[in-house]
Amino acid sequence: MVCAIWTSVVWNGVGLSSAGEPRVWQGVEPSGRRRAVVLVCPPGGRPTLESRETEAPLVFESYERLEVPSTAWVYPPRRGDRWVHLLTGETCPVAVTRLTPNGLVGSLSGRSTVAIPWGALAAVAQPATETEQQLFTAEAEELTGPPPLLPQLGPAWSGEQSFVVPSGTDLPLLPIEEEITEGGISLSWLDFNPDDSPGANAEWSLELVFKSKDSSEILSFSMGGTDREIAARWEGERRCDVRAVSHRKGWRHLRVQWNAGEIVALIDNEILATGTRPDLPCAELRVRRAATGGGENGQGINRPEVRLDDLRLFRSIPPLTFPPRHGERTGLWLASGDVLYQPDLVERFLNGDPPGGRLTQRDWRFVRGVIPQLDPEAPAAPPLEGWWVRLDWQPRYGERWEEPGSLRGVLEEVTDSSLVLRHPWLGTLNVPLEAVARLTPLWEGRRCELDPAVHHLGNNTRPGWSAPAPEGTVRKWTVNLTNEDLRRPFQGLALTVRDLEPTGGKWARQGIFREDLSKGGLLTEVWINNQQITDLNRWLDAPATADDPARLWIPIESGNLRAGMNTVELRQAPAVQKPMEFDDIELWDVAWEQPRTGSGGPLRGMGIFRSVR
Repeated sequence: MVCAIWTSVVWNGVGLSSAGEPRVWQGVEPSGRRRAVVLVCPPGGRPTLESRETEAPLVFESYERLEVPSTAWVYPPRRGDRWVHLLTGETCPVAVTRLTPNGLVGSLSGRSTVAIPWGALAAVAQPATETEQQLFTAEAEELTGPPPLLPQLGPAWSGEQSFVVPSGTDLPLLPIEEEITEGGISLSWLDFNPDDSPGANAEWSLELVFKSKDSSEILSFSMGGTDREIAARWEGERRCDVRAVSHRKGWRHLRVQWNAGEIVALIDNEILATGTRPDLPCAELRVRRAATGGGENGQGINRPEVRLDDLRLFRSIPPLTFPPRHGERTGLWLASGDVLYQPDLVERFLNGDPPGGRLTQRDWRFVRGVIPQLDPEAPAAPPLEGWWVRLDWQPRYGERWEEPGSLRGVLEEVTDSSLVLRHPWLGTLNVPLEAVARLTPLWEGRRCELDPAVHHLGNNTRPGWSAPAPEGTVRKWTVNLTNEDLRRPFQGLALTVRDLEPTGGKWARQGIFREDLSKGGLLTEVWINNQQITDLNRWLDAPATADDPARLWIPIESGNLRAGMNTVELRQAPAVQKPMEFDDIELWDVAWEQPRTGSGGPLRGMGIFRSVR
């Protein structure tokens, strides 16, 4: 969770709107030193950093990463986002609007429309998500039809203001104009522990009202007072199962969600109450605060203010119904983390064994994601050039299934509220800064996608791999280079690999294949235009394992290349004593990269998709 930090410094950069000050990031230099910087990028220009300590621009390459400071920020899944995983290991939140024969269409961060081809997808997170119906925030620039509460500067969950509930209040906060069969409400409030100041806590409550013309039922939450625990109860004969949740000083979060038959209330994702939902539509959320005497404005002596923030009404969205897709690569990604690929296993999981079998029918609640069929040819992507960065997504309040992922692209422009990123498949993306937790500079230069798909080289089947069946011991691609490309100072082959043994350093003496590797066996050789140039093994400083794949960049001398089409091959050498045996490795995200400055050797942790692979 993060919060924007704003400063009052004089801005002399570009890309700012007149509405606010620049956002200050925290830059981490390779030495470990941290300093406050402002990231700027003119359209078509190079990203630079403006230091808060000096007026001189800083070198972008010198920073390992830029982070938004870690003060809490609520970033709920406001647009029905689902985590979409690409073959390259990247992840992005997409509000899916429709499925087509060619792929998936939706919006990223509510701003950019994206169309992702089926061949580019590794998985789509399946659990039910939600979309925002109403949001009331106390920030002045976002007050559109706010509830009848006074926003004031002071303690706030997000921004600089929150709503203050006056003494003697009895009013609706969220009128619910349309019936929501599945959905809920959420809000943040400033809690106090009665043990810290006995008798000083303000008594107030929230009421969730279900009603029709003829009847009504109310679920009441006692949020403040002298009791040590937060209470929930139905007003009337209806009962609910209530758990003990104690008061705690600081900002807390209430979330109430329901479907056609059940209702559950959570505080900070801890269950407060569960029960049966009335057969009535939810009509409104009300707030009540008891009147207090004495003190200025009737607040009472030493009584803390009752403050609310970010009131939200949302509608639940059911799991996607994917069109039938045939082939061995269609699979299910289960909530347990397992992946089912074989069609018969997928059928048994969803429909159960024949009557009398031991496996009963399951439903989509057990499914974390759908892994579409891999097309024989992955979609081509145009070359991109500029500053490549990795964008790590901000954790979102209430996230149930995922660690946030990341996306790589070319940074084009930065303003006080968003950044523009170009992606080979997704196109130009306008990303709000509130969705960004971290930005990591990778390298500057030109990148041409060769093959994003996962490939298994070797001769043995590996159950549990993304590509269990081996595809042979040779893989070939072509790259078209111009005379201008050949004049570039650096260029080479980039790929991500796992289950590969190194041939250098201490691992050359410890690896399980050390004897073969020392004699040239079980190597994965790199051939350019039918000439062996090097092998992948020597570019590793440690084994590339299933849990720790390696991102490699193999520099290629211009003398080994030519203008026009060039062939790039990976060929596997057999074992010395067993010429029919080869090393089994997986590789993906193959590209031809031409950095502005040279950087050889392994680059670990750059967009690796650990959840499925």
